[in-house]
Amino acid sequence: MVMSNIEAFARIADSYEAYLASTDSITTWLLFQPIEDLERLPENELNALIDQANTFPFLTYDKSAENIFSNNIETWKNMGIRQPSRTIEKGTVGPLV
Repeated sequence: MVMSNIEAFARIADSYEAYLASTDSITTWLLFQPIEDLERLPENELNALIDQANTFPFLTYDKSAENIFSNNIETWKNMGIRQPSRTIEKGTVGPLV
């Protein structure tokens, strides 16, 4: 269940990034247009562009996965992630104990 939450968050973050890139493009375009050109746009189109430039969705996620990983070292051990070594002696690396 935790991995599916992480994967779902990654998908949401990807779509959020695409939305922000689009919003940035629209905002940049609006800022660099001469006022005269903007005045020639139909009012509903100009309003739609301004609305999109000023609308930011909230990025929410399920914090249960975060709590599991941050509060339980056993979770990391069960995932097979090695802990960093304490010392390097004669070319061998050993885990911290």
